[in-house]
Amino acid sequence: MRASVPFTLGILLVPGFSVLGLAALIEPLRLANHVADRALFAWRTLSPDGAPVVASSGFAVGVDGTGDPDAAFDGLVLCAGGEVEAPDGPYTELIAASARRGALVAGIDGGAEGLAAAGHLADRPVPVHWRRREHFALCRPDLAASDGLFDLSDTRASSAGGMAVVDLALALIQRQAGRDIAVSVCDELLHQRPRAAGEPQRPGAAAPAPQHDPRIAHVIAVMRTAIGAPRPIHAFAADVGLSSRQLERLFLRDLGCSPGAVFLDMRLDRARDLLAGTDQPIASVARDCGFVSQSHFSKVFRDRFGLSPGEARQPVRPPRPSWRAPAVSIGTAASTADA
Repeated sequence: MRASVPFTLGILLVPGFSVLGLAALIEPLRLANHVADRALFAWRTLSPDGAPVVASSGFAVGVDGTGDPDAAFDGLVLCAGGEVEAPDGPYTELIAASARRGALVAGIDGGAEGLAAAGHLADRPVPVHWRRREHFALCRPDLAASDGLFDLSDTRASSAGGMAVVDLALALIQRQAGRDIAVSVCDELLHQRPRAAGEPQRPGAAAPAPQHDPRIAHVIAVMRTAIGAPRPIHAFAADVGLSSRQLERLFLRDLGCSPGAVFLDMRLDRARDLLAGTDQPIASVARDCGFVSQSHFSKVFRDRFGLSPGEARQPVRPPRPSWRAPAVSIGTAASTADA
């Protein structure tokens, strides 16, 4: 697809939205205009009443206008933070009007989860930030929570937030203006490359570098599938035709640690994510991560992170979204988008 006129976006800011997410969307589009030396994209920031919207960082951000269901935007973006709640009332009207026109309906960061919960991402993968994914999957088992960075179709787009919003913007730039422009924007941003939609959000500290022995990559992949039902190290070794001692030497040579230490770290990282993102009892978290003894789990958890599982839950746990939003009034806005 190529744009002969600016592709216009209405960006609806939700209280508690991420300033990083907003900038990660707008700056690549601005740079695309700069690189192409023409207006490929235009945008307007919106709020229900035209008043400034307070971001998660406490900044009050001014907007260009109020929402209007009849505004002829090519796309509408729900820009939210981690505490977004499902669109309701006038929000629903504004999003539904854009969907009826066949416009692009998008959500970034928690906005993706909000759109999904409101039924606008049916049959699409929903990129959910890794820290909230467990809770989202528990709350909405009917939706396909994804580990990917973003998703983009003709009429729907979503991103897990953070720097993944840059990659969504680059994919939109490539679709509208071509890969050369997208790569040039990468260069301007000092962004290594446009990442693919399905690339994992967090490859993992234990992921082997390309130069490592491929048997290590295989064992680590199998370990990730066995977190809830741990296997002995000799079983992992047998998968790649090695003895336990040979596998240990291989790991020590390439990773500087034993396969047992790598597997334990994976299980503890998983436990930390469950504690931060779900309401599961600590005993249940321990079992799901392969620990038969809760006391042993507490000991190794404290050894790794410096605090108990109970202490870890409260300080780092993000506020739990309810997937509902307060009703607000949406005023009338101009129907054109300024560059």
